[in-house]
Amino acid sequence: MNNKISPKQQRILQFISEFSIEHGYPPSVREICAEMDLRSPSTVHAHLKKLQEAGYLESNDHKSRALTPVSGPGMVPRVPIIGRVTAGIPILAVEEHVGYVPFEGAAAGGEYYALRIRGDSMIGVGIMDGDLVIVRQDAAARSGDIVIALLEDEATCKTLSVTADGVWLLPENPAYTPINGNGCQILGVVKAVYREY
Repeated sequence: MNNKISPKQQRILQFISEFSIEHGYPPSVREICAEMDLRSPSTVHAHLKKLQEAGYLESNDHKSRALTPVSGPGMVPRVPIIGRVTAGIPILAVEEHVGYVPFEGAAAGGEYYALRIRGDSMIGVGIMDGDLVIVRQDAAARSGDIVIALLEDEATCKTLSVTADGVWLLPENPAYTPINGNGCQILGVVKAVYREY
């Protein structure tokens, strides 16, 4: 984005971005006023309007705090959290856009999204219950990749194994058995794990 914004607008944008990453939702106009030492909410509204017109903020109709940052100057790219997937017995794939997570790798291009892991079948590779996995949307995966696979209407996170016997989805926990992955659809390849503390 080459649209010019003032230093104050840049600071407001940075504050909105950091606040959103920390809290999972953007700050209120009042919180922006306090942080920027501004007295008038209308001044903040004018800056927000300018940032939106310049393409640095986007409207989010599903939230009461309606403006969320898009990637901008000095900001870490973010990927949407679109639901959850099991690392255990596969469960129904549920799509629900629930926020964003920072991920530097998204700057290199490609479509990325994040899913929250439920279960413990991938603990051997450091993917724990409750973690977010960052997934590159890709139907092509190699044997040994950690993938999100769809079996009928159920999604799971497993290690892909392509052998002479066929396709297998392998857990990384000896308490679980491999799943026959013949006919599964690969939704993406896991590129990173994000753990919230």
